[in-house]
Amino acid sequence: MESLHQAWNQSKIYRAILILAIAWFVLRLAFQLIYATGLFPDLMGDSALPADLPVYMSAAQHFQLRQSIYPQDLSDPTYHYPYSPPFAMLSIVLFWLPARWVAILGTLISVILCILIYTQWMQIFQRLKFDNIIKQMAWTLPIWLIYSAFWGEIVYLNIGILVALVATLLIKCVLEERLGWAVLLFTFLAISKIMWAFPVVLPLLLARRRFFFKLAALTGLAYLALVGLTMLVAGPNYVIQQYGE
Repeated sequence: MESLHQAWNQSKIYRAILILAIAWFVLRLAFQLIYATGLFPDLMGDSALPADLPVYMSAAQHFQLRQSIYPQDLSDPTYHYPYSPPFAMLSIVLFWLPARWVAILGTLISVILCILIYTQWMQIFQRLKFDNIIKQMAWTLPIWLIYSAFWGEIVYLNIGILVALVATLLIKCVLEERLGWAVLLFTFLAISKIMWAFPVVLPLLLARRRFFFKLAALTGLAYLALVGLTMLVAGPNYVIQQYGE
């Protein structure tokens, strides 16, 4: 964070802009939490929940009832469920708290995840000794605080922010050759958004083929183990049917 400290000390204009961005961030978060409480059902739909949260909860409920997770009618993409059966099983944790509390906590967690994405990329660039990029990251912090794409994901409570953080951590683990964590992160991407697993090709680009094959093999075993656990919970026939769908 030395680069942030330097940027703060070097420019009064930067300090003023950063203070305004932080004030905007706090105000935006306050409105976001009010939004998550369901005080504006006309804006949020009949469920009065962030748009993507009911999709995850519906899939988890259908999994519990051994019903079809994947809708046959895809005319409304809002209700399309593009994740795997193991992800639906893990989504059952959403029922541990009332839906309203899940929305509020999910909003706060998403903000924390955004902060972690920023700090983790600072660490990655520091490891690679990209000093100029680190400085740019510091000077553009106000933009990060008001970046509409992240706030848009938070509005819907989409897992996109979590997936972006997992992909970031996967890059870091691959660069550091931390096999265990890399397998865990790769497995999560495999059951959720596999297209975000692009960091696994880094070992090939860095001529570390042995690490790549270990990562691929162990992730394959971890995925199969997770599918096996899903079958133990819901039954083999049901899980196989859901993969077919």
